[in-house]
Amino acid sequence: MILTAFFWMALLFAGAVIVRRVAPEIFEGGPMAVIALGSVAALAVLSPVSILCYLIHLPVMVLSIACILLVLWAIYYATLRGYWKDLRTLMIGAVCIEMGIVAFDMWTGARVGASTGGDASVHLARIRFLLDHGFSNRDPYIEVPAFFSVYNTNIIHALMAACSRICRIDHLGTWVASLAFAKLLTAAGAYFAAWSVFGRRWPAWITCVFVLMTASTITFVIYPNQLCVNWMMPMMLGLVVRACSPSVTRSSIIALAAGAFVLGQVHGLYLAFALLIFGPVVAVVVAFRHFKQLPDRWLVTAALGALLMGAPFSVIAKLASPKPVASKTEPVDDASSSAEKRASEQFIELASGSHMYDPQYVFGRRPALAIAFIIIGVTCSMVGSRRREALIAIGALAVVSVILFVPPVCTLTLKLLGKKWILSRLSSSFAVCMWGILPGSVALLIEPSLSRWWLRGLLSIAMAIAGAQFYARTGAYTWSNYWKSVQKGSFLSDRNLGAFRRNREILTEALPGGSLVLTDRRSGRFLVTIYDCHILSPDRGSPGVASLPQRRIDQETLLAPDTSWDVRKKFLDQYAIRFFLVTRETSKSSGWLNGRVVNQWKYGGGLLVEFHTD
Repeated sequence: MILTAFFWMALLFAGAVIVRRVAPEIFEGGPMAVIALGSVAALAVLSPVSILCYLIHLPVMVLSIACILLVLWAIYYATLRGYWKDLRTLMIGAVCIEMGIVAFDMWTGARVGASTGGDASVHLARIRFLLDHGFSNRDPYIEVPAFFSVYNTNIIHALMAACSRICRIDHLGTWVASLAFAKLLTAAGAYFAAWSVFGRRWPAWITCVFVLMTASTITFVIYPNQLCVNWMMPMMLGLVVRACSPSVTRSSIIALAAGAFVLGQVHGLYLAFALLIFGPVVAVVVAFRHFKQLPDRWLVTAALGALLMGAPFSVIAKLASPKPVASKTEPVDDASSSAEKRASEQFIELASGSHMYDPQYVFGRRPALAIAFIIIGVTCSMVGSRRREALIAIGALAVVSVILFVPPVCTLTLKLLGKKWILSRLSSSFAVCMWGILPGSVALLIEPSLSRWWLRGLLSIAMAIAGAQFYARTGAYTWSNYWKSVQKGSFLSDRNLGAFRRNREILTEALPGGSLVLTDRRSGRFLVTIYDCHILSPDRGSPGVASLPQRRIDQETLLAPDTSWDVRKKFLDQYAIRFFLVTRETSKSSGWLNGRVVNQWKYGGGLLVEFHTD
C-alpha cells in the first residue's frame, strides 16, 4: 500500500512542477488546486506515451519507464528553476482543518480498500490483460480478437498496470490500495470547480468537504466512470469557467485542452457529456465576446477547439463497436439490459407519452431542501463579486436541467440516444454543477464576517457532516456498515485478496495460459479477472464482440443438462474447450463428465475439471 501511495504522489509531484511551469497562477488556489490541475497535467503529459503503447502494442514497462523519467525530470527541473520554495510554501498551506477532513477520508479509504466486486472485475481483467500481454485494446474475455470499445486507450488502466509493474505488486493489490488516491482526486475536483468560480479558498474548501463526504462510503469511486463523475467533470467545470472568465489566459486554454484530452481517455461517454453541457455555454460566451469586439474574443474562441481534444476517443469507441451478429434465438438477459431496466425506473412517463427524469434521483432524500439550496445558492452567487464566473456554472446547470426535466427535450434526447441508461448517467453532471456553486456561493458571502479561522473550521466540519448525511445510502454503503469495515482495517480487503491470490495459484498450476474455460458467466468473469484465460461470454463487458449473442446461445446449450453428447461435443471441439469450472450454478450440467475426467482441482467453492472428448 505504501509503494502504491508513493507512485501516485510522485505523479502528483510531477504534475505540480508542470503546473508551476505552465500555469503558475494556480498556486494562488493553494495545495488542492495544484493537486487538481497537477493530476490532469501529469496524465496529459503521459498520454502520448500511453497512446503510442496502445497503438503499437508495447509492453507495460515502456509506460513504467516514462512515469519514472517524468518524476526524475520534475525533480531536476524543480531544482533548476528553484521551485522547491514554492512547493514548501504550498505544503504549509495544507495545514488546516479542511485538509484534516480530506486526510481522514483518505485514511478510511486506505483501511477499507477499493471494491473488487461488480464492475471492478471488468477493470481488473483489463489491467491484468495489459500486464500479461502488453498494451492493446483487445477484449480480455474472448479468445478471438475483439475491440474493447468502451474503455479503449484507457489511461487509468494503463497507469494501474504501470504502478503494478513499478511497485512489483499484483494488479489486485494495486487496485485495492488506490482507493485513497481516488478520494483525493474527488476532493481536488470539487475544490477546483468551486475555486475557479469563486476565486477564494475557504468557499472552495466548503464545497470540497461537502462533496467529498457525500461519496465517502462509496468504495468504487476508483472506477474510471466514477472518476469522471467525481473528479474530471468538476475539473471540466472549473476549466471552462477559467477559459471563459474576463481574465482568461493562454494557459487557461491549454489547461482546458489537457482536461478534455484526459477525459476522453478515461471514459469517452463523459467527454460527450462535457461537450453537451459546456459546449453551448462556451458558444454563447464566444458569441458575446465577438459581438462586443472584446480583445480576448479569439482566445476564448480557442476554448471551443480545446473542448474537442478528447473527441477522437469517443468517435473511435462509437465507430469501432460492431453491430451484433444475428443469432438463432434471442440472447438471454444480461448486465446491459439490467442496467436499462434500472434506468427506466428513474424516468417518469407523463400522460402525453413524453418522459422526464425523476427529480428524486438527483436531489437525494430531501428534494424540497435541495431545491431551496439551489434557489439560495443561485441568488447568493449572482449578488456576489464573482457573478460572471458563477453565471457560467449556472448556464451549465441550466443546460443539464433542460435536458433532464423539460419533457419534450428529454423525450427527444432519449430517442436520439436510444438508451435510457445513457441519459440517466447525465444526471450525475447535474449534481456536479449544482454542488459546484451552491455551498461556495453562501460561504463567499459570509466569509468576511468570519474573521477567526476556528469559526470557519467549525463550519467546514458542519458542512462535512451535512454532506455525509445528505444522500440515503443502503447496504454496505451506509455509514454504520462502512465504519465497521474501517474498524476491521485491511482485514476485509486482505481476505478478498487472499482468496483471489489462492485461486490464481490453482489456475497457474492447472491451466495453460490462454485456455478457454466453460462455466457460468459470472464465475467466468472473475476467472479472467485473476488469470490469463478466456470464457465463452461474461455477464457484463465485451461490448465489441460481434459474435457475443451467438456465443451466449452456445454457452447456454453447453450448460443445459439435457443437451445430447453429440451436440455438446460439437461445441466443445468447435471452441477447443477442455476445462470446466463446476460451480453451484453449473453443477446440474456436469453429469456428462463421468468417464471423461483427466484431472481436477478444488477451486474456491467449486471444482475445476480437465476433461477429454474422445
